[in-house]
Amino acid sequence: MSAHRLANDLREIVETDSLQIGNINKGEGVIFDRGSSVPTDTTAGYAKGCLYMNTAGANQATMLYVNTGTLASCAFLAVGSL
Repeated sequence: MSAHRLANDLREIVETDSLQIGNINKGEGVIFDRGSSVPTDTTAGYAKGCLYMNTAGANQATMLYVNTGTLASCAFLAVGSL
C-alpha cells in the first residue's frame, strides 16, 4: 500500500467486510485478512503466519486466527487454541 493510496485503502476497510493486505502480485501472499468466515484449509495465497480476523467470531477465542500452513496450503488455527 503506497502512501498516496492510504486514504482510499482505509475507506475500503470500513466499507467492506473483506480486506486483504499483502504483496500478492509478487507471490508473497496475504499477511492480514478479515471476513465473516475463516478460509478453508488448503486454500492457497495466504502467507505462513498470516493473521485472519473473523468478524463473526462469537468470543475472543474465535476472533483471531493464524496460518500455520504454507503459502500453497493454508491451515488457520484460532490463536486462543495455541
